[in-house]
Amino acid sequence: MKPRLYGVDLGCQRLADSDPWRCYNRHVGPHQTDQKRRLALAAPTWGDAGFFWALHGDLRVRAYLGGPVPWRRRFRRVRYLCQAVPGHVGWVGRGKPGRLGLVELSRHKDGADWEVSYQFAPKAWGRGYAFEAVGQALAYAREELGLSQVIAETQRANAAACALLLRLGFLEDRSAMRSGAEQVIFRKNIG
Repeated sequence: MKPRLYGVDLGCQRLADSDPWRCYNRHVGPHQTDQKRRLALAAPTWGDAGFFWALHGDLRVRAYLGGPVPWRRRFRRVRYLCQAVPGHVGWVGRGKPGRLGLVELSRHKDGADWEVSYQFAPKAWGRGYAFEAVGQALAYAREELGLSQVIAETQRANAAACALLLRLGFLEDRSAMRSGAEQVIFRKNIG
């Protein structure tokens, strides 16, 4: 039986009956270990829990994401990020200054699309790390998951995130109101 998340087929496949489902595979592909890159993406471990805790509680990071995550929900979120979860691929971005951010690929709220999302610590802002990390995640989505398109959602008021997504080749697809703020949903063909 194919893996499902919230009743939706994740589009995962096995090469042979003895192989695990590809969407469960949280390893970093060869395109993400290139030594010329300033940033490497790696599967989260429990050693990253403190970083995730701080990231989800940072007012500046969470300004356009509904504010800091309350501690009880933050505990569940950190546990989710540090465990292998079907239908979710997450990475911690590491660079010379240490842990820089979080990049995720998972099903969007609509259940029909795969979404790339990211959060970076303020020390990484304006230095191109998010551009590199999301680019690597898109390459993984195309090469490892076989996806042909990906979406990203952000608040229209988040000018930096909108500019980054446009720079990565995303196009505005539609908008929606969530939590009292206008959200823009961007789409990118990657296949």
